[in-house]
Parts: sequence; C-alpha cells; structure tokens
Amino acid sequence: MFKKLFVFVLLLFVLPTYAGDLKSFDAILKAVESNKQIKFVTHFDQCTPKHSISMTGMLAPHAIFIVGDNLFVSDYHFTVRNIDGNKGPEKSIQEYVRYALARSGEMNLNVMMFDAHTGAELKKLYSSCQLGDGFKVYAS
Repeated sequence: MFKKLFVFVLLLFVLPTYAGDLKSFDAILKAVESNKQIKFVTHFDQCTPKHSISMTGMLAPHAIFIVGDNLFVSDYHFTVRNIDGNKGPEKSIQEYVRYALARSGEMNLNVMMFDAHTGAELKKLYSSCQLGDGFKVYAS
C-alpha cells in the first residue's frame, strides 16, 4: 500500500514536468496560447547547409512573436567561444539569434556574431531545418 501511494505521489511531481514533442505549427501555437514553456532544439547536422562540425543547440525563448502564419523568436546573449569550430582562440562574443518558423514547418535560423569588445561583426551563420527533422519544439 505504501509503495503504491509513494509511486502515485512521485508521478504527481514527474508528469507535469514532462516535455511534450510538438509536431505541428498548430500544436506550437496552442502551447504558446496556453502559456506553456517552449524549448527549441536544433540539430545543425540535419539542417542545410551542412556545417563542418556536429552541433546541437537548445533555446528556451522568453518571448514569441506570431504574425500570420509565421512564428518569430529572437535571442541576444554574450558567450565565450571559438567562431570557427575548434580552431583558434576563444573570444568574448555577442551573439544574436533569430528563429523564423513558417506554418509549413520550415525553420530558418540566422546567427550573427559580434566581437564583445569592439562590436565588429565576426561571422554570420544561416541554417534551414524542417520541424521534426533537425528542428524540434517541446512544451512543458
């Protein structure tokens, strides 16, 4: 009896934190309208163009903007990284990231990197992925 009660109480804490995989634009809209926490996971090696190193990124946006059949998310942050994969020294970087998801499921991602000290543009990256193939959205 005690074991069943313990498992039941444990499930009450675990189930609400489970992140559901959102497989369509409409499912994402419904989650946003229900005030769910959204997370984007991008597997860059499954996107085009192919990148020279294997990268996976996750973003939990603070704000989502929906215009017609498009969903937009932007993020601006500081980081320390090497802009050319694993070659050369690391730099302090300001990184601006913009996701644009169309109703068709096509996601376009633009990344602009700037030197954190001088503000000079260092690099631009572009990736295009399909929802469910290289790009996944989760809600919790």
